[in-house]
Amino acid sequence: MNLRSPIVSEFDTVEKAKAYEAWLHQKVADSLNEDSPAVSHDEAMGRARKIVETKRGAKTHMAR
Repeated sequence: MNLRSPIVSEFDTVEKAKAYEAWLHQKVADSLNEDSPAVSHDEAMGRARKIVETKRGAKTHMAR
């Protein structure tokens, strides 16, 4: 196991860093190859706001 400095890398070992890089590259490739329609930033933020508002509402009702 090759230990890495937290100052240089967020990963403990070279193996973990390489595994993360491989995972990330695959996620990006999958995303670029996806056929689903693109979503605008405004639409994505609107969806996120609705989720947050729903969760906040549920939390408020649970606290009562």
